[in-house]
Amino acid sequence: MFIFYQLIFLFLNQILHAATLINESTLDSSRFPQIPPSWQERHDIFDAERDLKALFKKSHVSGILPITNNTNASVSIRVSGKTEAFGEIEEVDITLNPSEITTATFYSYENVQVNTTSLGFINLTFTDHFELSIENSPALLFPRVLGNFSFIPPKKSNTEAMSSAIQQYFGATDFLRDFILRFEEIRPADFFAQRERLYAKYCLQELLKFPFPVDPRIPFNIFNIWLTDEETPRELDPFSLEIIKHNSRIHPRSEGWNYYLLVQNPDLLLGTKAALEETDIQIISYIELIGSLELIAEFNSAIAQKNFGRASDILRTEALKRGGFYLDNDLQVFHSLKPYCYLYDGIFGIQPMDEYLGNAFMACSPDHPIVSTLINLIKRNYELLRNPDTFKSLSLNQQDRVKRYYANTSNDQKANTVHITGPSALTVAFYKAAEIGGKINIALPPEAIFPGKTSVRPTNEIPIPGDPLSINSLCVHYWTKTWL
Repeated sequence: MFIFYQLIFLFLNQILHAATLINESTLDSSRFPQIPPSWQERHDIFDAERDLKALFKKSHVSGILPITNNTNASVSIRVSGKTEAFGEIEEVDITLNPSEITTATFYSYENVQVNTTSLGFINLTFTDHFELSIENSPALLFPRVLGNFSFIPPKKSNTEAMSSAIQQYFGATDFLRDFILRFEEIRPADFFAQRERLYAKYCLQELLKFPFPVDPRIPFNIFNIWLTDEETPRELDPFSLEIIKHNSRIHPRSEGWNYYLLVQNPDLLLGTKAALEETDIQIISYIELIGSLELIAEFNSAIAQKNFGRASDILRTEALKRGGFYLDNDLQVFHSLKPYCYLYDGIFGIQPMDEYLGNAFMACSPDHPIVSTLINLIKRNYELLRNPDTFKSLSLNQQDRVKRYYANTSNDQKANTVHITGPSALTVAFYKAAEIGGKINIALPPEAIFPGKTSVRPTNEIPIPGDPLSINSLCVHYWTKTWL
């Protein structure tokens, strides 16, 4: 009787998981491509076993898992996982004849291995439920082809029936159109068309048509930042420490990664230093690594005001001049970033609650035009705040736009930072520089970089640690708002 109830529980758990996980029902399994021959040779880049484990873990694959043998030979596989929440990892061997379909049932899955590699390769897909198959050729487990996504914002419907998330979304997009884009003299139609154009040109399914690049475009650098009041320094919180240690384990020094935690003075953070001693993370003064800052006056002003969020925005932009990835301390990565280093010059993600590009995750090749443009925008924005006489040099029409633009943010310190140095400034910089110099730049849909709890657009429901994530998500940002 206990086994019967356990099976019922697993079945219901699977149904609940399929209902709560990001809906990918629009995706067809055939859209997950095989690895092209030139990509298969890069064993230093693609690790199928590691990616499969990450897919199982982040997506909480559980319950009944259909398994199909799509090869022409009998295949033996070993499935490992837990049969109960706090149980030990168990293994079961399964043999499938050609075209045979069977199932496995675990509370949670750890890994699946083909006992004779030459006889087949694992593929994991999700439509309305998870399915595993054994293929004749290696499937690309990650990165994955994303579902359909329109870069053109949805139109307003019945305003009275809007949820708070919808109201927030249209408030943000209206501000983007009516103030920011007008001030920057950007046509909204061109703004959104550019994102769609770049995605159509540089999405994964297009890049798969070409040989895998020999050399990386983005260096193997990862930057985290922690800034604090030097008179009363505050250590990096335990949650953030666990996140960055997790990210570091996926990107070890042994594989060529440089992982930095940039601070003002490591000696002020003895607890943080001790917590990172046994890791590959280098806690280092930003001055020692970067040297003098181009935005030193703006940075010092933000520090003096104890606006560490704005100071962090500035420092992350300066760090990216070297090339690499900037990650917020509450952004958890599940797969190696190495493939992205070779495929792109610039990688950014659209936030799930608005149309801004989030600056919690940014990746650029060295001396990237987007970074240079962002630095110039920050300089200009600070000048407009510091020197009202700057308005006099503008036409009356543009002068009015500038006044309206800043009048809507000057009394809100959080919004002010968003627009002066943060996502708003990055969003404009991307538009102005994404097509300069023949770079391969992309703005990815929220599912890839900033997933919400659902694929419904828009959403302000953000995953919390332990929530299942889309099988297509590289990472998740928890928005703990440590700076605020």
